[in-house]
Formats: sequence, C-alpha cells, structure tokens
Amino acid sequence: MLTFVICVFNAVKFTRMCLDSLQRHVLRDGMEVIVADDASTDETPQVIPAAYPWVRYLRHDVNRGYGPTCTWAGLQAKGDRLLLLNNDTEATDDFLAPLLARLESAPRIGMVAARLLYEDGTLQHGGVAYNQDKIPYHRYRYFKGDFRAAMQPRSMLSVTGACIVMPRPAFEAVNGFAPGYRNGMEDVDQCLRLRALGYDVWYEPRASMFHYESKSPNRHAKNDSNQALFLGHWKDSVVPDEERLYDEDHFPKPLQKHVDKFANAETAEPFLPLVWETTDADRAAVEALAAESEEYYALPLTIRAGTETAGIVRDRHPAMRKRLPLRPAATGLTQLQTALAEALQQTTPDSLLVEGRQALRQGQDMSAYVESFVSLFPHLHEPQLLQGDWLWKQGQAAAALASYQRAAEVVTPAYMARRMAQVLLQQGRTDEARTQVSALLHQNPYDLQARWLQIKVRSLPG
Repeated sequence: MLTFVICVFNAVKFTRMCLDSLQRHVLRDGMEVIVADDASTDETPQVIPAAYPWVRYLRHDVNRGYGPTCTWAGLQAKGDRLLLLNNDTEATDDFLAPLLARLESAPRIGMVAARLLYEDGTLQHGGVAYNQDKIPYHRYRYFKGDFRAAMQPRSMLSVTGACIVMPRPAFEAVNGFAPGYRNGMEDVDQCLRLRALGYDVWYEPRASMFHYESKSPNRHAKNDSNQALFLGHWKDSVVPDEERLYDEDHFPKPLQKHVDKFANAETAEPFLPLVWETTDADRAAVEALAAESEEYYALPLTIRAGTETAGIVRDRHPAMRKRLPLRPAATGLTQLQTALAEALQQTTPDSLLVEGRQALRQGQDMSAYVESFVSLFPHLHEPQLLQGDWLWKQGQAAAALASYQRAAEVVTPAYMARRMAQVLLQQGRTDEARTQVSALLHQNPYDLQARWLQIKVRSLPG
C-alpha cells in the first residue's frame, strides 16, 4: 500500500491544488492520503476535511515545524511505502510510476526523489550537490527543465524532500526527520542518515512534477541555525561531490566552480562575470557552451552577451584586464557590468546589451535605449526583446506583444512563441494562446514550458 503524506501550514489554496492534481492524475483504490496540519491558522481546518472526505486529516494544535509533523504523520501511515510531498507541488501524469519503479529496482534503495520544475518549466531540483564548504545546493537550478545532465538517473548523497518515496522500514530506521531543524535541511540530513545505515538514495528524472516552492509563511526564517546544526553533524564526514558530479556530466570545466552561484541566482546573469574570469585556454569551451545556450535558463542572450563581451575586452582592450574587477562578489554585479560597458566605450552591441539589461533590472524606461540601439544596430533583435520585457513588466501587454513580434523574424521561433503565448494569456486572448501552445507542442511534445502553458490554458474558460 502507498501512503501520501502531505504536511501543511496555511497556504490552503496550494494544498487544494496539490490534492486536486493527485486526484486527477494519480490516485486509485488502495492508496492512502494523509494531510498533516501543523496548526494552520487559515481556512485549512475547515476546508480540507469538508472538501476532501477521502483524505485522512491529522492536526497539531501547536505548530511544531515540518520535520516533527511529517515524522508524526508518517509513523501513523498504513502504507508499506511512504510518499512525502510538499503541499506546493502539482502532480503530472508521469510522476508516480518512475518513482516506484526505481524504488523497487534494488533492495537497499531507501529513498527516491523526483525532478522538480518551476512554473515556467525551468529546473528547480535535479539532485543535490555539496560544494567545497560542505553546503548542499540544487544542481542546475534554473536551467532548462530537460537539460541533458539533469535527465540522468543516479545515486546521490542527497536529494530534496519536496517529493520523495521511501519504503516504510527505511523511514522507521531513521525515525523520520531529525529533531532540531526548523523547516530546512532536515531532508538532506535524512539522506545522509539513510546512507550511514547502508541505504541508497536516488534521483529519478523520469518522475517530474511542478514545485512552486516555499509557500508556507516564514519558510526561511531559520536558515542560519539550520545550516549550523547541519554542519555540526556532518562537516567532518561529508565529502564534497560537486566536481565529481559535473565531471560525470561532462559539464565544462570553466563553469563548474560557478554552478552553485548560478543555482542560487534568479537570472542567468552570473554567466557574465564567470566568462570574464575564464582563462584564454578555456574560452573555446565557454563559447561552445554559449552556442547551446537554449539548454539553460530562458535568458540565453545573457550567456552569449557575456561571452562576446569578455572576448571583445580581451581582444581589443587587453589593458582593461587590470582595471576590471574579477570577483563580482566583492564589487557587485552592477559595478562589473558598468565597468565592462565603460571599457567598451558603449559603442558595440555587447556593451549596449549589458547596459540595457542593467537598465531593465533597475526598472528604467527602455524607450530611449531601444531607439539608440536600433539606430546603431538595426539588424539585431535584442533591443526589441528587452523593450518587450520592460513593457510587459509595466503591464503594457499589447505593446510588449508588438515588440516581441518585431523580434520574431530572427530569434529562435520556439522561444518567441512561448513569450507571445504568455502575453496573449495575460491579455485574455485565450483562443489565440491555445493555438500558439498547440503549435508548439505539435513541433516538440517535450517542451516543458509549453506544457505548463497548456495547463494554464486548459484551466481557463472557453
């Protein structure tokens, strides 16, 4: 028997979304679903038992945190396999079978975790790596959802706990989650305790679902104390594995030391300074990577612009190397970009693109920038994309769509089609968006961003 254990604190709309998706895609006779309420103060106690009578609803009267609540609920489960699920996840048709198949593939597998995607189809969890400071982080976070290296099943030191399945004996052997953690790092701790008992921990990318991440109030309030507790237990025994993992993935050497920075960023901009730090000998590898930048986050222009800018500075302004900061952590990314733009005297597409992205982040009006960019380089599409992004942020969907359409003749067709479909949805032009998304999926049924858009379109009337 399989038991789903979903621990919740408030965020009832996400709990409902999670349960609805399970009912729609996964649940069948013989499965148990437990919702363990950690003293929610919103409508959860009234809504969940009434709207979902098939759910076994358990409740704490005092908030105890995720780990203790999940352990308490898991030990009451009837199933011989426990699937622990965050309430801010959304199931898909293809998430459960691969998890269970991997779990049953060997007798000493104690945990299997799914590949988790953000709402836009980019990667949230592709396994966990440990850096040289013994700190765990999500590999390839914000990369394209089906990035090749994230599509390899593998045994790992740790995985995230947002969607994991465990045999009951393994859960009981470690007594669930260790006490002391407060809504953070209890999952990677649990993985290491399993491995210490001889169990294996697996990441299974064929199992995928959406994860909207950290929707419970004050989710990150105890990050520092959680990290201190984790390092107190494991710093002397954890062996950093990031280099080994990236070598196995054939991920380019010049980028490996920056992946953890990229994983904790919200855009692709870390690639700009990292390219600047790349040695001449490694430049070819970075340029080859930039040429395949569609595999990464949906701002591939930044990667390409960083590569081109670094090349121009190196080739045309070698004296600038001594003037420009090499470490963005010490000087700030904005200062680095400004220095690069000044070094290039703002006369190349690369420097203008750096300047434009900086202006966009600062919320500046892009009209004058685009006008000057187009007058200097009329054959490029980048200024129109930037202007479209700025107009969209300002709520001017029709004008944004027009900018995207002007850029559509030269930019990657699938990339532009996704952007235009999102704007059409924002404008309420559902039928046109539906046509756009259907065409995308006809061309590539595995386009995860298009799949997400299809889910959104289907949820709308008409």
